[in-house]
Amino acid sequence: MIFSALGTCLPFPRLLRKIDELAGVMKEEFLVQTGQTQLPVHHCRTFDYAPSLLEYFKQARLVIVHAGLGVQIELMRMQKPFIVVPRQKRFHEHFDDHQLESCEILRKCYGIKYIEKIEDLTVDLLTHYDYVVPYTDHKLNLFRERISQVLTQD
Repeated sequence: MIFSALGTCLPFPRLLRKIDELAGVMKEEFLVQTGQTQLPVHHCRTFDYAPSLLEYFKQARLVIVHAGLGVQIELMRMQKPFIVVPRQKRFHEHFDDHQLESCEILRKCYGIKYIEKIEDLTVDLLTHYDYVVPYTDHKLNLFRERISQVLTQD
């Protein structure tokens, strides 16, 4: 099963449309947490909210997520293969491009796979992707310290 979490705060129709398209051609179950994204889908199961996504993450072979740091850190800890699709200002998905910026940092630090152009999210990628971030608590603590330093600079 491929599980996707779009987040709960802002709609993310670009990603939901692409996932539904991929689910229509792949022979694998797709389950999507849609949050505020209200679009009809034809090829995947959906729900809007759950108190925890942990059980869905555990059951999934692959997870596709919005670029929230919390969800990415949780997936890194679980050693679960995941692909990130950051919300982008130009598509009116967020007020700025901080998700692209944080994805680039996580790519450099940990090798996460993120998709900037939605057409790069393909059947071939989803079929063969199995990269697991080499996670350690030490690396995560260093990452948190660096974020705190950046956020508290004058």
